[in-house]
Amino acid sequence: MPNPSAPKLNDLLHWAVENTTTNPNPTSPEPTSITAHPNDPQGPFEINFRPNLETNSNTSVVLKQEPIKKLDTSILDTILGRTDAIRIKELINVFENLEVQIEERIQAGEGLEELVQDLDNANDLEVLGVWPKLIKLLEEPNDQIQFYTCWIIGTSVQNNPKSQLAFLKYDPIPLILNVLNQSNDEETKAKSLYCLSSTLKHAPSSTHALSSFINSSGLESLNTILKGPSMNLRRKTVFLINSLAMQSDSILNSLRSHHLFKTLISSVSPTLGIPTGLNGEGLSQDED
Repeated sequence: MPNPSAPKLNDLLHWAVENTTTNPNPTSPEPTSITAHPNDPQGPFEINFRPNLETNSNTSVVLKQEPIKKLDTSILDTILGRTDAIRIKELINVFENLEVQIEERIQAGEGLEELVQDLDNANDLEVLGVWPKLIKLLEEPNDQIQFYTCWIIGTSVQNNPKSQLAFLKYDPIPLILNVLNQSNDEETKAKSLYCLSSTLKHAPSSTHALSSFINSSGLESLNTILKGPSMNLRRKTVFLINSLAMQSDSILNSLRSHHLFKTLISSVSPTLGIPTGLNGEGLSQDED
């Protein structure tokens, strides 16, 4: 049962209104105020703090808006490491740059070859636009650059159909054969044979890679290598011939018609030995 002596709600409201004091001087500033200055270069806001109005103590605090700093991505690179795609782009830029010292270019070529051992990185060469640059580097008249270019290409397309198709779109076989035929450096010739083997092995007929090889006098080039003095180059040529012979009957017939098997047998026969050695002065096979 409600208490008749308890204060009523209306009475409490009247008491609250009557006992509320207002600022007698509405023009005087409040102890603390915030003023907006949107066009002030010192900052968009100003805070005025006056803890003691009677002594006219006036302390102003201005908040300055600090400029937004750009994120330093080099710090993230240091912590997380650069992605392989970024490294590939950086390395190919150095490798193709004629103004860079040859030692730095070679180092970049070594780094690229190491990266493309990963199939995903090799497949990224097409996306990153690296293939046209490597094609152009095959024509650079520098044995060391051609050596690393053939090595990078051979590693990228070896047992990698996706990269093989991407590379063969540029009709590169004649350029690789030019390296094989024109270079005087045995190691560069060896890498060009490696590049040819990787590129031609199981090449889809739609790419016309084998036709390009035959039409560019590729079989004649192999015949010449088999008659040459280097046993190392002969071995690599035999490996390539074996790979080609197993691909189709038509290429097998082409190998026969160009007398490659006869030359091959002669090159390894102790009785029909083709001159070997650096100057071709010997008939026995040298194990270089």
